[in-house]
Amino acid sequence: MDDYRTMYTHESDYDRAIEEYTEAIGRDPFDAVPYLCRGKVYAAQKKYDQAIRDYDRAIGMTPDNAVAYMMRGDACLARKRYDEAVENYEHAIRIDDNPIFREIKACSYYEQGCDAYAQKDYESAIAMFHKVLSPKFPTAHLGLGMVYAAQKKYSEAQKHFDKVLEKEPDNAAAYRYRGNAYFALASDDTQSQTAFGSIQAYRKKLEDYKDRLAAYKQQLDEINRQALAEYTRQNQQKKGQAVEGYKRQLLSGHRQDIETYERQIKEESEKDIAAYKDIAMDKFKERYGGDTKRYEQDISCYEKEVQKQGAEKREAFKAQLLESHTQDIAVYEKDLEEKNSQEAAVYESNLHNQQGIKVREYENTDLIKEFPLVNCCRRALEDYNQAIVFNANYGGAYYDRGMFYFTTEEYGAAAADFQKALEINPNDPNARYMLQKAENKQITPALPA
Repeated sequence: MDDYRTMYTHESDYDRAIEEYTEAIGRDPFDAVPYLCRGKVYAAQKKYDQAIRDYDRAIGMTPDNAVAYMMRGDACLARKRYDEAVENYEHAIRIDDNPIFREIKACSYYEQGCDAYAQKDYESAIAMFHKVLSPKFPTAHLGLGMVYAAQKKYSEAQKHFDKVLEKEPDNAAAYRYRGNAYFALASDDTQSQTAFGSIQAYRKKLEDYKDRLAAYKQQLDEINRQALAEYTRQNQQKKGQAVEGYKRQLLSGHRQDIETYERQIKEESEKDIAAYKDIAMDKFKERYGGDTKRYEQDISCYEKEVQKQGAEKREAFKAQLLESHTQDIAVYEKDLEEKNSQEAAVYESNLHNQQGIKVREYENTDLIKEFPLVNCCRRALEDYNQAIVFNANYGGAYYDRGMFYFTTEEYGAAAADFQKALEINPNDPNARYMLQKAENKQITPALPA
């Protein structure tokens, strides 16, 4: 085989690949490439010691080959020779400071932390996870949260799960394990303030909690209703003002016609008043008995009446002018109404969002102090639901939510979740056992309280 760089990706090709790479080494034992290729095949076969020996030979021939050190580091990591793996990664980074190499090194610390966690060596696990804590590696917080939860430091665990979700708001595992931490606070008898006493006591607290929350929501609903009514009233007032302003703007285009008409009315009014004064003076003695004061009052009243009629004529003339703009005004009012409707919808949406924020604040301040048990259970259930939203095939989340329902004696919901967990992981003995227990609870009459 002349081209020993052929890629072999299927398991059935591995033996043939080993033979051909070995032949290539026989033809040129000082070429590092076939050693690297054969080492990679050995690693794919999980023959890590043989892979490491080939990587050793390749590195001996090309000591500046960063990729060779990375590959040897991967093989050491698979053999759980963590110190050697890190040493190889660091050597590769010294040769080529590639961001990908740094990420792989970080992953090696994380794997070492997971291994320590599995062996219940929690202090070592914490040390390893802390080595990779960074905004670019939020998964380290997931590891720390799991360690602290295993140590029953649930509040500390929650903080780390929160950190994961800040960076990865769709991380289903973080929701699941944070839900477990909340539920542990409610279930752990060392947490005397929140622990389950009896299911009857829990349900009584739950009903009280719901009543308090409903009353608070009703209070906010009334406040929002009044705010929306006031907003609508002000909007209608502004709309009326805007329409009148638009009409004035339209009439400004007829300024010359209006001024001509007003001069005409003024001239007619002056003539009318003058004629009335002449008639009144001719009949001064007959009509007023020579009383000058009565004469002046009559003339004043007549002048006011003429002025009133003149004003009415002016308004009628303006209305007549506006009739030619009826369509323009209708379009303006329609556009204004649509704009106001959109703004009202945004305002109402903001009120709704603010109400949601206030409700959560109320739950997380006042009610959390008065109903710590209910709060922990509520948050646990919310997190389990979110885990399933982001990963519909997350068997562990269904199982944990089933355990929540089983503990709170909601056996139908528990059985459904255990059944779903079994559909996803048919060989899960815990889900099968708990499904049977939940189904038995459904058909067994409850003992009197």
